[in-house]
Amino acid sequence: MIPTVSCRGAPRDLGWDQGRACAKALRGVRRVRGLRGWKPSGTRNALLNDVRRHFPHQAEQLEGIARGAGVGLDVLAAEWLRCLREPMFAVAAICEGSAQLYAALPGDAVLRQSCSEGRFETDEYCRPALTAPLLGANEAGLAVAVLGRFAAEGRTAPGALLARDCLERFEDVEAALAWCRVRPGAAGHALLFADARGGVCAVDRRGAVAERVSPQAGLIGLGVSREVSAALRAALAEGEAALHAELGALWGSALAVADPVARRTRLIVPERSP
Repeated sequence: MIPTVSCRGAPRDLGWDQGRACAKALRGVRRVRGLRGWKPSGTRNALLNDVRRHFPHQAEQLEGIARGAGVGLDVLAAEWLRCLREPMFAVAAICEGSAQLYAALPGDAVLRQSCSEGRFETDEYCRPALTAPLLGANEAGLAVAVLGRFAAEGRTAPGALLARDCLERFEDVEAALAWCRVRPGAAGHALLFADARGGVCAVDRRGAVAERVSPQAGLIGLGVSREVSAALRAALAEGEAALHAELGALWGSALAVADPVARRTRLIVPERSP
């Protein structure tokens, strides 16, 4: 059972709600991992300062999570960075005439329902330490999913944080893509988008240049082999249940879908072959 977290208000309030709801998991991180593997303080502070500069609402939300959970910001930031360095898996698929986004869910995933002041309400899957979603949809009909990993050793905030900004701000794919292609953010992640008007596209920020990627034969499967792409397209041709089964076998974990028409996310339980 994936827990549901309800967050409302200003950015620090959103973080406070998330931190309180996820306190047990985050305090466990403090006991088990502490600060092992964390960067020198100069690099750490520079990275957090870049988040404060370019993603001020998420910086405030991160501080709110730390306070709500009763852990130090250093401990939370270490877990935040560890999560962003782990691979995230997602695809976009046009199946049975509908564009939807799919993402693999880690074992600590939570369903976050956010109502930020002056922004769109969002329905997202995320992790306890993260401000950015793994996958989500907003009330205006925009869906987003994140794939890749933050591998940079520099001091620039990860581009994955753009996913949260887009869900709060935009109604359609083109507006989100335009924002992501010009906003700062370290390489490492790609963002997939779909909207209620039928738009589906991606901005690939895994390299030095942010590139637009369109579906090929109904699929955006960045980072997967040709064999996997072929298997997913074959499953697409059979229908939604076949696609779900193929994705479940590929990722070996729980998966979720963001539906821009329904303006929500949902958990998927793939049918297993006998």
